[in-house]
Amino acid sequence: MSLCYTGSQVVSGCARLLAVLLGILPACAQESQVSRGPPRPAGQSATDAQDAVAPGTQPGVQPVSTATTQVVRQKIQFRGSRGDTVPGYLWVPPGSAAVRHPGIIVMYGITGNKDDGGVAEASQILAKSGFVAMTLDWPGTGDRLPAIKKSDRVTNPGIKDWTVDDYGAALNWLSTRPEVDPQRLGYAGASMGAMTGLVFAKRDQRVRAIVAMVPLPVPILWGGDDPSLAIRDVSPRPVLCIMATGDAAGPAVCNNAGPNSEKLTFPDEHELSNSRVQAANAARDFFMRQLGR
Repeated sequence: MSLCYTGSQVVSGCARLLAVLLGILPACAQESQVSRGPPRPAGQSATDAQDAVAPGTQPGVQPVSTATTQVVRQKIQFRGSRGDTVPGYLWVPPGSAAVRHPGIIVMYGITGNKDDGGVAEASQILAKSGFVAMTLDWPGTGDRLPAIKKSDRVTNPGIKDWTVDDYGAALNWLSTRPEVDPQRLGYAGASMGAMTGLVFAKRDQRVRAIVAMVPLPVPILWGGDDPSLAIRDVSPRPVLCIMATGDAAGPAVCNNAGPNSEKLTFPDEHELSNSRVQAANAARDFFMRQLGR
């Protein structure tokens, strides 16, 4: 959830965020540039159930513990929208696998991956309260190599479409799980994860409720997929927009949400460094109101 950069240059507000995103401020990790993702296989839709089959398994039959008093984190793999293998984690609530729970995709900011600490905290909080939480590596992050330059993740429509299509494949896979009620699906994302999530939820009506934490606007870089406009289309469905007092980016998106949306502001910066547990608790409470448990 936190942005990671080095150097003494200080930039404020949206200028600082865009500087980090576009590489003006150096990133902590070395990344190689990939201009576009691989093409989607001919005749294959990102929402085809077959896209979400874990290698070596049938959908929905991967075993889990039948009874546990603790949250279980499982390493998972599923077939992505471009035919590659997507790694991730599944966080399963305590109790019996026979119980069907709401399923939530949880995603991070631009410098993160599936091992992001904020995502782990939020996923645990959700799972302890009866949700199945899932996170995955974006193309070019974590265990999905080669790495993709940060600026390409924001500005390249091919990478954006690849990322958003993979969310659809992830939701397919999640829907097949025996612990998950496929009629109660949600999405929670922070920063870049909120931006991509809003675009995804606009395209995929299966997302019944969405939490957008400090979403990035980036209104001119994605060619028609403006998150500030996407939230208008999404917000007839339940939306919680979480902002920070020291962040200029979030309100640029959240102020476009519909009248049925909920808004919450913490006294913090864009990274939510001092408020991420409170933000995760707010997301949990929102999903409990909208999806049950």
